[in-house]
Amino acid sequence: MKLYLIRHAQPKSYEEDPRMPLSDLGQKIMRKISEHAADRMNLVISQIWHSDKLRAKETAAILAESLGITDKMKEQKGLGPNDDVFPMQNRLTEVEGNLAIVGHLPFLSKLASLLLCGRTDAGMIRFETGSIVCLSRDDYDNWTLDWMITPDIIGSL
Repeated sequence: MKLYLIRHAQPKSYEEDPRMPLSDLGQKIMRKISEHAADRMNLVISQIWHSDKLRAKETAAILAESLGITDKMKEQKGLGPNDDVFPMQNRLTEVEGNLAIVGHLPFLSKLASLLLCGRTDAGMIRFETGSIVCLSRDDYDNWTLDWMITPDIIGSL
């Protein structure tokens, strides 16, 4: 199984719009990253789960559009910034196919650390806005880090 952990792209400030949708720059960068992931990384994703926050939903929609799987997006409870990651770890054991989770900090950082080293506080990965991290699970439920795309990497290509 491949698990793609994606931090939402850059939102507008709370002062600009309390719903915090993606900024124009955030949308542009996420399109570029999503197109790169679709064309160069050959992502095959069965489902895209996202939190109920607008910035995560919009990020998921951009990725889904690039991959041609707009019908595979699902809002999921338990993906909020401060939600407990242990229930998600348990849910992942039941997932068939490759999954993308679009969410927030500190949730994504804690989940990645839990999967990779068994602790939520290890800070294994620094998620920039718009980053995609690919983890793989083997037959023994061990997770490894395969690769990571950041806006800075895409900008330098």
